[in-house]
Amino acid sequence: MMMRLPNCVMIGFAVIVGELIATSSIDGEAALYGFLAGFLLLAASMVLNDYFDHEVDTINEPERPIPSGTVKPKQAISFAVVLTALGLLAAAQTGVWTLIITGFSVLVAVAYNYKFKKTGLLGNALVSANVALPFIYGGLAVWRPTWGLLIFATLSFISSLGREVTKGIVDATGDAAKGIRSVAVKMGNAYAAKCGNYS
Repeated sequence: MMMRLPNCVMIGFAVIVGELIATSSIDGEAALYGFLAGFLLLAASMVLNDYFDHEVDTINEPERPIPSGTVKPKQAISFAVVLTALGLLAAAQTGVWTLIITGFSVLVAVAYNYKFKKTGLLGNALVSANVALPFIYGGLAVWRPTWGLLIFATLSFISSLGREVTKGIVDATGDAAKGIRSVAVKMGNAYAAKCGNYS
């Protein structure tokens, strides 16, 4: 499925974890809207990823909805726009700062999918930034951003960066064919695996 539901659920819960780190308690409204914002915006990013990657996916994963013909590219874009609008609406319910950070997250996701995925490591870093941001969002949602959240988000960024580099090994054939300069394509699978282990 284009939305990658398990990933969306995890990002939604990451926001709640951020809130718990900041306050040690759960505010029901902040938790609900934070979960929805994280869930919906990651879902939008995943759909965008499928749209921009559909040519690569004809090689790497031809069974995905767009390469297989189940979903038309224009339908994917429309779905991503709806998911983004709903995610931003949810974020706005907990204040201007959560709306700002989700707006920034949307820009990062679009920039990655449209342009920076082909850069390899920089693209991996953009994805990892969006994995780390939900924890910061959680603190902003309850008006208590803390140094602890920054440390937690940094650790999340590093862990995700290693995962993204390692994921490039599986996609190396299609990435090379489409000019995506992943670490695995540029330096080889063994080097990419070693980088992932260091994180």
